[in-house]
Amino acid sequence: MRVEKNLSLRVFYIIDKNRVSRRQAAIQQGDLIAFATNQEGLDVAHVGFAVRRGGHLHLLHASSEGGAVAVSPETLPAYLKRHKTFTGILVARFS
Repeated sequence: MRVEKNLSLRVFYIIDKNRVSRRQAAIQQGDLIAFATNQEGLDVAHVGFAVRRGGHLHLLHASSEGGAVAVSPETLPAYLKRHKTFTGILVARFS
């Protein structure tokens, strides 16, 4: 309960899915990516980690399609566009 209370007092910023392409240069390898959603009762629908492949930003995540942890074949902006209920991302960096 205490953790939830502390989290509810924080301000979180969501990068709109239409702006991720312009902001992706600021996302670093290993950053946690949380997918904001418009689904009723949920704030975040999926999570993964940022990975760079050939200079492009991809997602390391537990894929329901592949049934295993995998790097997305498409870039992060393309992944977002394909998932209609995702409205944007939250990015967290561990130090």
